[in-house]
Amino acid sequence: MAFSQAGHAVNWTLARLKAMIVGTGDGELEAEAPIPPTSAGQDVSNPDPKAITCAARFFVVSPNEQDVWRSLQEQGIELIQASTDPQVYYAALSREQAESFDVTATLRCTCAPRITVGEGQSGTMAITGAGQGVALAWLPTLSNDGKEIQSTIAVHGGYKGFEIPNVGTEAGGMILIRAKGTTTTGEEFLILLRVSYDE
Repeated sequence: MAFSQAGHAVNWTLARLKAMIVGTGDGELEAEAPIPPTSAGQDVSNPDPKAITCAARFFVVSPNEQDVWRSLQEQGIELIQASTDPQVYYAALSREQAESFDVTATLRCTCAPRITVGEGQSGTMAITGAGQGVALAWLPTLSNDGKEIQSTIAVHGGYKGFEIPNVGTEAGGMILIRAKGTTTTGEEFLILLRVSYDE
């Protein structure tokens, strides 16, 4: 039953993210919380959830900006493959790595939404325009000692979607996502998620 509920949660979230992208107006920016129903994975056992914030930055990486991935390797950042179709890779950076991270100076940031949700609750954010864009759902939980934030992330570009479950970072850490093949245009994206809470 647990696996069935988890599958339902993923399918429900990806379907909702796709709906946010397909048929939306130009330049619409969304950030809202919470979204999934309780049966789709929200934690209702915590009556006083800690507020956790995700500051996101979305970048489109053009074919002549591919050296950005080499720059990551030179900084010792290893991307882990999460999906082959669409092509998705991710990496978790410590707070120290996030503070010294500088690979996006030449990339154009398409949007930088921020969202705050309670622990165990989900929220969404999206950048859209002319029926194209990327939508992201984020569900954070805290480790028992409160030192690590576990993030489950779902992304959809209107064509294909994917989920990355249980990515652990310390407060102030960053999650990098490289995704290609989520949109009908085949654009490649770099998504940066910096997660934090008031300790």
